[in-house]
Amino acid sequence: MTVEKEITRLEHSSVNLTVTVAKDDVRSEYDDLLSEYTKTIPFPGFRKGKVPKNVLIQKFGNLLKEEARDRLIQKSLTAIFEDKSFPNEDMPLAYSSPKIQDPPPLDLEQDLIYRVIYDVFPRVTLGTWQGLTVEVPEVLISDEDIDRELEEVRERNSIVLDKDDGTVAEKDDIVTLDYCELNDQGEVIPDTERQDFVFALGSGLNIYKFDEETLGMRTGETRDIIKNYPEDFEDPELAGKTKKLRLTVSAIKVKKLPDLDDDLAQDVDEEYETLEDLKNSIRERLSEDLEKLVRRVTIKRL
Repeated sequence: MTVEKEITRLEHSSVNLTVTVAKDDVRSEYDDLLSEYTKTIPFPGFRKGKVPKNVLIQKFGNLLKEEARDRLIQKSLTAIFEDKSFPNEDMPLAYSSPKIQDPPPLDLEQDLIYRVIYDVFPRVTLGTWQGLTVEVPEVLISDEDIDRELEEVRERNSIVLDKDDGTVAEKDDIVTLDYCELNDQGEVIPDTERQDFVFALGSGLNIYKFDEETLGMRTGETRDIIKNYPEDFEDPELAGKTKKLRLTVSAIKVKKLPDLDDDLAQDVDEEYETLEDLKNSIRERLSEDLEKLVRRVTIKRL
């Protein structure tokens, strides 16, 4: 297929692509389409594949030309955009389908000329970038940073153990309890019961905020409490209300953090032989992360 193209830049980062398909290709595409239909289209009074071309032209002439034109447009656009010599800056964006502008009727004795418009990336002209001075923030990895990372390592490698029978729930213990709301008669309000709720005592990670009231409870103990919630309470469903709750503790566990020693380092990764190896690895990682952060901040200032 012989195709010529002309590109004109428009405003708002779009282009007008004018395509010319040679008249010989126009005639060839039309004849191929006509031959295809004479072999496949059913037509009253004729056996399949025996319909004369002039009969089809008389009956479907305009429709055949429209389909041939659409096929030529599709084939020519595909050939243009798949051509490696086509300028990248004039390629349509992924979301921008070329819009055909008033497709002309097909004239079998003339070239097919049509236009499409689509969006492209805007052209960017770099300004002065050499000789710029930018202040780079001076930051360092401190021992406190390393200690904070080590505490996170200990948390990730901690184990949870059952507390001895008879011991009470204390801050940071892992408590499992059942709770529900009670009405004025001390009866359970339907659909308010929650079974086997687990939370870290003192974390405040519960809707009713009953951490303080759970302190000192033992496994198997039930306690009825009254909670008054202020008008500005975080949960609008509880704000300004008074709730009577029943708490029943079913289990109390304690989180045991590993010691900061060589054994911990070896548990984290077999490549570490000592705690110092682990510290050096943490320092190296933090330094790399910090360097990337400083670079991003510096680039934003340009």
